[in-house]
Amino acid sequence: MKLRILEFLNNIQEHNGVSISADLFCTCGNNKFVFSHTGKQTKGILAPYIIKKNKQLILQAKCTCCEKNIEVYNSTIDGSKPKTIEQSIDFLPFIIPKTSADKFKVIIKYNYWPENLKSNGLYSNYFEDCFIYIVENGKETKALIEE
Repeated sequence: MKLRILEFLNNIQEHNGVSISADLFCTCGNNKFVFSHTGKQTKGILAPYIIKKNKQLILQAKCTCCEKNIEVYNSTIDGSKPKTIEQSIDFLPFIIPKTSADKFKVIIKYNYWPENLKSNGLYSNYFEDCFIYIVENGKETKALIEE
């Protein structure tokens, strides 16, 4: 199965046949998003800002231009070991405390076992790890999630 959000990734870079990194872009061309999640928000100092809640995490990005919703990560279906959990889903907005920033650019990184990198010539959804970082001034600054 191909990487679920492949159509929303731009500037894909492959690293040593075991990982990729890419910028999140909407199909309208915009690269700033407002995020919501089903996890638990932390302070984000030495850990990611969003962690799993009840062993589940869904991260959604809403385009600030066309308002399209993109399910960026879903722990129940993504990766090589998805964990399906039956429960109600309540999305919470992501905001960084003590700042007015609510629109973010992000870079997404996936780590793979070499044999799982591609499926039918396309990057696969069978990744081992997913890292999503907020980009400020052209640099990755804060971990949004590390799953």
